[in-house]
Amino acid sequence: MLRKKRTKSRHTTSAEINLDGQVIPYTLVISQSAHHVRLQVSAADGLRVILPQQYPLSRAEEFIREKQRWIKKKLSMMQQNQEIYTDDSHIQYLGGTLNIRRLKSADSSTTIQLTDTELEVRLPASITEIRPIVDAWLRTRARSVIEALVNQHSRHMQVTYSKLNIRNAKTRWGSCSARGSLSFNWKLIMMPLETIEYVVIHELCHLREMNHSPKFWKLVEQYSPNWRAHRRWLKCNDGALRY
Repeated sequence: MLRKKRTKSRHTTSAEINLDGQVIPYTLVISQSAHHVRLQVSAADGLRVILPQQYPLSRAEEFIREKQRWIKKKLSMMQQNQEIYTDDSHIQYLGGTLNIRRLKSADSSTTIQLTDTELEVRLPASITEIRPIVDAWLRTRARSVIEALVNQHSRHMQVTYSKLNIRNAKTRWGSCSARGSLSFNWKLIMMPLETIEYVVIHELCHLREMNHSPKFWKLVEQYSPNWRAHRRWLKCNDGALRY
C-alpha cells in the first residue's frame, strides 16, 4: 500500500528565518512522537520543521541553517509546480503541463481535444465553470491509463486481481486488499507515466506479498528496477499534487 505521508503533531507555530538575505517562512511542529529533528518541503505547506518535544526551540533554526542548500533547492522545485490550476489556465498531465484553451462551442455541446501542449475545451456560453469539466476529463483519462497498465503488468507478472477502483483518496496513491481488490488515486494521471507504472507494479506485487518485507521489495525491483527513484519522486512532489 502506498500512502501519502502524514505528520502527527502536538503544537504548530509559524516563523521565518533569513538565509543570506532570503526570508523563508516555515512552520515549526513540536511532535510528541518524533525522535529526531527533520524537515519537510511541499508546495502545499512550504517548509516544515518537525522538532521532538524535548528539544530546545533554538535547534530548529540551527537545523535549517545546516540544511539551507537542500531547503533552497527543494523550495525552488516546488515553486515551479505549486498548483494544479492557476486561474484555470493549465493542468499537470503525465508529468508535464498542459495549457487550457477555452473556446465557445457553436451549439450546446461540450468537447475536449488534447494536443501536445494544450487542452482545448469547447463549452457553451452558459457554462461558466471550466474546472469540473476538466476534472471529469482527467478522471476518465486516469481510469484509461491505469487500467491499461494494470492489465499489461498483471499478465506479465501472472497475478490476478478481483476488482479495480479509481478513487479520490486523501492519503493513498494506491492500495490492494486481501481479496485482491486494487484501488488507485485518480491524481496519478498528473505524474510521469513511469511513476504511475511503478505505483501499479507496487500494488500488483501485494497480490503475492501482502507486506513490505525484503521479499516484497525484491519482487518490486524485479518488475520496476528504478523503483527507488520513483518513490523519491512521490515523496518530493506529494504536496504539489494536492488540491
